[in-house]
Amino acid sequence: MAVPNTNTFSLWDVCTEIYGSHSAGMNLNQCFTDATGTFDSSYSGSKNSLLNFRNYQHTLGLVYDYDGNPYQPIRIGNQIWLNSDFHCTHLNNGFPIPRKDSIFIGDSSRSNSSDFNNSSFAYTQVWFYGSGYKEPFYYNAGVAANNAFGSLSITGWHVPTLNDLNILAANLGGANIAGGHLKYAIATDNHWQSPNTGADNSSGFTAQPMGMINNLIWNFYGQNMWCWLSDAPISGVYTAGLLSYNSAALNNTSALANYGLTVRLIKD
Repeated sequence: MAVPNTNTFSLWDVCTEIYGSHSAGMNLNQCFTDATGTFDSSYSGSKNSLLNFRNYQHTLGLVYDYDGNPYQPIRIGNQIWLNSDFHCTHLNNGFPIPRKDSIFIGDSSRSNSSDFNNSSFAYTQVWFYGSGYKEPFYYNAGVAANNAFGSLSITGWHVPTLNDLNILAANLGGANIAGGHLKYAIATDNHWQSPNTGADNSSGFTAQPMGMINNLIWNFYGQNMWCWLSDAPISGVYTAGLLSYNSAALNNTSALANYGLTVRLIKD
């Protein structure tokens, strides 16, 4: 795609892309309105001025979850995503998410309980003995797909749907190569195992392979990134996004409600 994937962008590039994605005959002024409404609601210049649009550069500011954790939004095509996994202990209305026992790595004196996988509404973490290092939060489907108590999100953002994932793939050249543009590729702090096929992180998404939790076992770390999608389950089976160390593809796969997966938010 022609428009850069970045947290700083020209509104002219945005409205040009919007215009190109609509059927012939759409009014350019409406595209300008869509661009400011979608990508910069604070824009106060004239929506009828081509000069303003060509010169105006917008930088996406940090957003914060209920706990005060900061996240950097990034623009990928006609979507805005966060470039790191969600890690909040509350829903967006302040409702606390029950925390279950962490997964303990390298400490035989600490046992992992089965509370997390038996809970319908919980999060957990992985804890490395002696390092104090914790991986991003893992949520079960009861939290990720919940709408009864509040939303696992930031106001104005949501857990993506399968349609959001399909649009993301299209914005990055198609599902067969999109995963490579999402995966972190720099050697420093890169958790992907070799060969990390196709990885260049040209989107700025910075996906890391945090694996998943099932029956209090931490699986596929370094190999896969799973993230919840919010679509309603079919026969009790949910859908998740999937990236793999040996593929450049962006896929979707099945997930059970008691799996612990990461969450990545997209702007409404």
